[in-house]
Amino acid sequence: MLSNFSLLSILKPRRFEGALVSAAINHAGFAGGSMGEPVQGSTATPLRHASTQQEAQGVVPAHLLEELHDLEANLRKSSSMDGRKRLQFSLNELSWPLPRHEIEAGLHRIDVHLRAGDGSIFSKWLRRIGRTPLRVQSLPGNRSLLLHAATKDAERLVQLFGRNGCTARVIALHILHPQNGTQLGVIRAKPQKVHMTSTKAFVVQNVDFLYCPHNRIVNVDVPVRLVNDDKAPGVKQGGWMQMFRRTVRFQTNGHLIPPFVDVDVGELGLEQELLVNQVPVPPGCKLPANKVSLAPVLRCTTSMTDT
Repeated sequence: MLSNFSLLSILKPRRFEGALVSAAINHAGFAGGSMGEPVQGSTATPLRHASTQQEAQGVVPAHLLEELHDLEANLRKSSSMDGRKRLQFSLNELSWPLPRHEIEAGLHRIDVHLRAGDGSIFSKWLRRIGRTPLRVQSLPGNRSLLLHAATKDAERLVQLFGRNGCTARVIALHILHPQNGTQLGVIRAKPQKVHMTSTKAFVVQNVDFLYCPHNRIVNVDVPVRLVNDDKAPGVKQGGWMQMFRRTVRFQTNGHLIPPFVDVDVGELGLEQELLVNQVPVPPGCKLPANKVSLAPVLRCTTSMTDT
């Protein structure tokens, strides 16, 4: 009999109460073409239009009503009758302990939750509820940690430091319990890559982080900031600074990551270039040994083409 109630509740959830009463009346000894016709041999009084719980209390046993209402509650909780897909988005605890590492004060903070799933479909549902998927890579044991943060916090990260500037910043990710807000741990990490849509500005799809303790050697794409570009002789002759690279990659320790590098172009003449190996190296950093060091960063030119 309970399987019939399950089918009725799924097909006609608004008439489920009436179905409960009708089934209970049949259970009590009524049958036939209508509710008003008693079964042969039965002395029960016909009951008509028993559509409310108050009218059925005298016929339906209390334990049966309680069982049916519990069944209805479970069906509504586990099904999609209201059009909402019910997923578990967050975990309540870590599956393994976080590594011990020093986290200094003053870092930009983002509150995150442990992500319960992975994949494009799961990430799509996360974005629908206003959350952005995050991933922290290169943890000890080659592990990754799946997280999610409020979309407004991820967008604020890009608004504060820029899409390129994010990769040269260190962030404190505070992992919180999804219900009571208890702190489960803190991770020192740097954004490795920010994935954004091309249709709208500042719509962050997901962010990849790199676990970044103080003693770790990391490759960082540091943004280039021009100084005295308006005083350059080439600019005074009608030229402009054509940027080929907005970031320069340096190798450094996790506690010496520079947020930007200043490049003085006040002496740059017309049609002169600035190469990667001519960029000032910040303290504690070094240029990786590769052919990129001979690539141009910018050129003072009057040409309007990219060549």
